[in-house]
Amino acid sequence: MGMIGEGAMLKQKLAEEETMMGHREFVRLGTLGAIVAFGLLLLLAPAQAAGLHGQTLYVAVGGENAIAVVDLAAKTVERFPVEGGKEPHAVALSPDRKTLYVGNTGDGKVVILDAVTKKTLRVVEAANSVCGMAWSDDRQSLYLTDMKDGRIYQFNPTSEAVIGSIPVAESLCGLDFARDRKKAFTGNMIAGGQVVVLDWETKKVIEKIPVGTMPHHVGVTPDGKSLYVSVGGEGLVAKIDLTTGKIVEKIATGGDPHAVLIAPDGRTGYVTVRGKPQAEDSSIFVLDLESSKIVDQISGIGPRACDVIFAQ
Repeated sequence: MGMIGEGAMLKQKLAEEETMMGHREFVRLGTLGAIVAFGLLLLLAPAQAAGLHGQTLYVAVGGENAIAVVDLAAKTVERFPVEGGKEPHAVALSPDRKTLYVGNTGDGKVVILDAVTKKTLRVVEAANSVCGMAWSDDRQSLYLTDMKDGRIYQFNPTSEAVIGSIPVAESLCGLDFARDRKKAFTGNMIAGGQVVVLDWETKKVIEKIPVGTMPHHVGVTPDGKSLYVSVGGEGLVAKIDLTTGKIVEKIATGGDPHAVLIAPDGRTGYVTVRGKPQAEDSSIFVLDLESSKIVDQISGIGPRACDVIFAQ
């Protein structure tokens, strides 16, 4: 065979070997990528299953005059003091995430903190006993529910002053709204225990739904079809069909459930439960709202935990 023929055969052989090497490298990298992807899935699966996605919660802890910071994924709890108030019960974060408002049942004051440094900026006289907070639709007002006089106070965060109030019932705690903002819902802890429904345009009470002893906070689902209310005196969370105004389900938590927070996807709920796992502690119960099951519990929140919000 001539030199030219031998050279051509050698080039062809080298080319075939390069092709095989490239194929093996492709397979190796593909396998490595699959292993990495599988590992990530294993790491993320527990958090996704519980609807966590790395979220952080702020929880008002009345028994320690503090706010607990709960990392849902890591299941860790840290606290920082709320200086200037007495018995923090309600908490709200400004739309720009720079300011934290904490309502107190012990003295009715609103403590305003820097959300980054966690330091108190100002303390404002607001009501008699602030138990719940909720932003207006335009985020220009913060509504405060009062445990002592049963009124809803309108607080202006710009002037840092109360600019009005609405008489509702005897003893109010949480507050939430229908998705179209035509109705408001609040827990009335006296009179047998009710969820009070207001026509939010007229600010008049239009319905009272009996739910049991000591209802506290309420949470409307993102689709607007259901409302969850913590019924502290009966150790449960009740689900109300907002079309019929009837309780359709009860989820037993034990202890004294206080606040209810519904995740934006509507699949997960977070409930602060006092007296769990022990008398001087509180826990966050994670609820799967599709199955109405408790799927997780984070303890060590602190004594007399109440309102809970997302920190992001």
